[in-house]
Amino acid sequence: MSIEARVAGGSDHTVKIVDLEAGEEIRSLSGHDGAVWSVAFGPDRHLIASATEDKTVRLWDFSRPGRYREYERKVAQAEKTLRSTPDDAGAIGVLGD
Repeated sequence: MSIEARVAGGSDHTVKIVDLEAGEEIRSLSGHDGAVWSVAFGPDRHLIASATEDKTVRLWDFSRPGRYREYERKVAQAEKTLRSTPDDAGAIGVLGD
């Protein structure tokens, strides 16, 4: 399911992600020390860039949770493999990562 979203910044030092269809805030991102003047989605829409009046830029990476879930699956499979084949180089390599 894809949500059509918009990002906005404000004087409260936050970046807001808004669901356009529902008209509701999905998430508020805090961490800036000044008013947020500019925000934009990256080309893959998994990255948001925000810039503030104090001339700082933040990148908000939303692809990490997906990568973590994929890594958890790989680790579980490697552990299962190592129970039956303790010297499996591929499984050991996954755990080494």
